[in-house]
Amino acid sequence: ILNLNKGATQNEVHERYRTLSLVFHPDRQHDDQAKAIATRNFLRIQKAYQVLSDPFLREVYDQLGDDGLTFDWPEGFRSKPLEEESNVDFQLGYNVRGQLRQARQSTFLSSKGTLHCVVNATQIFQNLGEEGPVWRQISRVGFLSYSLRHDVQRRVNDKTTFGLGARVRNGVHHLDLTGTVQHQFSPRLSSLALLHFGYPFQTQIETSYQDGTNTLIVKAAGALGAPLLVTPAMSIALTRKLFRRRNEQASIDVHVGRHPQVKLRFTSPTPYGLKFTADRHNGGEGSSTSLSGLETGITFSSYGLELEREEPKLVGEFGVHLLELGATLKAGLSLGLTGINWLLSASWSKPSKSLEFSTTTTLGSSGIVVVLEFSCLEQQLHLPIVLSSQYNGPLAICTTAIPSIAGVLVYWFIVVPRRRTQRLANLRSARKHLEESEERRERDSVEQLLKDLARRHTQAEKSKQGLVILEASYGPMAEKERVQDLTLDVTIPLQALVRNSQLFIARGEESTVNGLQGFFDPAPSVPKTLCIRYLFREQMHYVEIPDIMPTVLPLLGLF
Repeated sequence: ILNLNKGATQNEVHERYRTLSLVFHPDRQHDDQAKAIATRNFLRIQKAYQVLSDPFLREVYDQLGDDGLTFDWPEGFRSKPLEEESNVDFQLGYNVRGQLRQARQSTFLSSKGTLHCVVNATQIFQNLGEEGPVWRQISRVGFLSYSLRHDVQRRVNDKTTFGLGARVRNGVHHLDLTGTVQHQFSPRLSSLALLHFGYPFQTQIETSYQDGTNTLIVKAAGALGAPLLVTPAMSIALTRKLFRRRNEQASIDVHVGRHPQVKLRFTSPTPYGLKFTADRHNGGEGSSTSLSGLETGITFSSYGLELEREEPKLVGEFGVHLLELGATLKAGLSLGLTGINWLLSASWSKPSKSLEFSTTTTLGSSGIVVVLEFSCLEQQLHLPIVLSSQYNGPLAICTTAIPSIAGVLVYWFIVVPRRRTQRLANLRSARKHLEESEERRERDSVEQLLKDLARRHTQAEKSKQGLVILEASYGPMAEKERVQDLTLDVTIPLQALVRNSQLFIARGEESTVNGLQGFFDPAPSVPKTLCIRYLFREQMHYVEIPDIMPTVLPLLGLF
């Protein structure tokens, strides 16, 4: 709204507020329509100034945007020094965003169900050459194990949650009942205690601490009724961000108990097509920004060592999160004493509808296993299917190549056409909205209010051979989609933003041009660009700037 970057001083904030408040003050307008439009803009400018004048709210807005301003912040947060609430990018980005999501929940009671079935399908593929009806082959499929669990949680207050759970499984003739208590001592520290109500009253206690740079999780398990019957166990997991301005992490996980093990892991995520932030992965929610859906994402790699009593091994993984599609593709391997095991995984999620599906194929000397997982509204199905108890080359090709080819065909012949259709529908809707939009009429009125300010800036810049905006437009960047009628002329609003022969417009996750005076989004869900033709030192220049990039004029090298 004020078009200031995060590093703006309080004097710059005050100066910008004073300039805009004079332009949009209702008392300076003469007709009722202009006065109403000026009043709305004046109130927005005033609210923005109040936020940026409060050090705490300014820090919150820098990290969380408008969502952070709607949150009812505890008084203890305000009283803490700001440096105590930072490392801001992660402390606010991870911990507080979780609190914001919880605050949006409309219910204090939640339930979760999980059905886990291990299917033995090895008989089908061991007897492929046998003659006989298909149903006879299928009848050989059976369950190795199965279990059903259901949990109900009741949130007592913002910090404490109680839960009850029940599980049934094959081979056990009684109901396994559990109770849990979870308490959030602070945004960084939380604890959970779990108790099995049946003998020998097994218990588990977990405490986690997160400060943005480090994550520490300590777990302890035992049996209250018979301490010697169940071997006590303890595990400690520590994850640390290695560099202040990079995303690499290292972790160590030590487990002491019946099956001791030590795990060391190094993870390196690399974003592309966007500025990486903690909350960008929305799993396909919101507006699609490209036709292919492949232009923004995060590639990641992970390497490590797992020391187990039975078999130490080296592990590695590589994958990519396709943020626009809400999909994740991953490949991994583990090298141990018995050979190499391969892992191929694909998952898709849509958080807006609480849907998630994934498939994982494991290949190795111990056999071939396909794991299917499905989740909807907190109800989960886990279905591991054992296809072979030993390595089978033709079967391995079928379980990897065929699904991969099917996935590519689905992408090209279903996903891409649907995205193209949706995009054209969005453009048609945007055209209709633009013709009938009250926003467009209000934007034109705001432009009239800015004319005098833009004229003064132009005269001042011409007198010193500074920055003069000759022509500027804002709209969809794809010319082949015939979107010229969705382009806005923003010459006057941009000239009004020029100060001291410079133009700067911040962009990013929480900052777009749509909040500036004289702008609005002419085509939601479509990538847009800002095209500017300008004079600087009496030389003409032209630049096209995508919507996700900041605008800085004149360009470097023209000084």
